[in-house]
Amino acid sequence: MKAWGILFLCLCFYSLGLFHGSPKAPDIIREVKPEMALLEFQDIIGDELIFEIFGPVRILWNDNMLQQEGLVRLPLGQFADAQDLKLKQFPYTGNAKTMKFYPSDSYPARGTRPQHRRFFQSIQAAKNAGFIASKLVK
Repeated sequence: MKAWGILFLCLCFYSLGLFHGSPKAPDIIREVKPEMALLEFQDIIGDELIFEIFGPVRILWNDNMLQQEGLVRLPLGQFADAQDLKLKQFPYTGNAKTMKFYPSDSYPARGTRPQHRRFFQSIQAAKNAGFIASKLVK
């Protein structure tokens, strides 16, 4: 008899839930205003691209992200292209993160991330730029 009573109560509560139901949550509409940022290219000096950023902006390239305003100097060597993969155009490749340079055909030069690569025609040019010769440079 108890089982019938429990079953009856369950059916009653179930039917009450069907008729009562919970009120539908209101749709939230949020208006997003677009933001505008301006980039003004200033100059290209050596291998650096110089531009000024006005307003909030986020620039993504390779694995890096730039998020700032004002005057920005961005080395063009940070942009990977087909020539970067060959590394034959320049005899020496520098790593701007470690400030060391290597022969371009060596493993450490090929393993340098494109955004950290700097290319040099001679050992003296690399040293003048503040780079230190690795053990592979002879």
